[in-house]
Amino acid sequence: MPGLVQSEEAEKFMSMMVLPHQLNISLGDPSKHDIETAASIRRAHGIVVDGIEKVSRLPDDASRTEAEKHHVARQIAQKTEKVLVATKGFIERRASALTESASADIDATFETKLERQAIHGELRAYVRDLAKKGETATIRDLMNESQEVASVVVHSPRILLGLNEKVHWNLREDAVKRYLPNAYANLQKSIELDGVAAKYGDVIQRMHRSLYRGVLADKYVRTRVEI
Repeated sequence: MPGLVQSEEAEKFMSMMVLPHQLNISLGDPSKHDIETAASIRRAHGIVVDGIEKVSRLPDDASRTEAEKHHVARQIAQKTEKVLVATKGFIERRASALTESASADIDATFETKLERQAIHGELRAYVRDLAKKGETATIRDLMNESQEVASVVVHSPRILLGLNEKVHWNLREDAVKRYLPNAYANLQKSIELDGVAAKYGDVIQRMHRSLYRGVLADKYVRTRVEI
């Protein structure tokens, strides 16, 4: 799709970012998310496609000078950016809400009781002994059999359990997956949403580079005479 900027990057952006498949990759696939998030992402898709289509018609606009065309294209890009920034913020807030919800469920489910401190101390020592022997599988089996053991592993600092960071993380993840599948799903969705939101900044930067030349847009603003 032709535009005002003659570069390989601009031509690729203009031609690819109107395709549903590429929009799903760059801005998120609405079909994979909840209704509100999907609606926000669809709005982002729509504003990008609309902006590109408008800019693609500017080269043939005989009523405008070249500088004015770039000025108009920049206005379109700025309007599009506002929607993309808003969508990015919505996705980030959604991800944060899912993480907070999951964390609250995890804290409540794996809460360690004060009256069980002595037992938990013994369990912690037993886990530490198993960790020294490299018996991670046994620790995992015990956690699967007893939520109390799982709670001790989830809430205890890894140094008190004799576990390295990776093993401790994996055991905690397994516990959440077993006892709180919904919370685990929310955490995974939160990670996915954060990944989607992280792509928006790059799309915005490429859009500005691809839709107009700032020098020409500035020239129009600088030299225009108001009548």
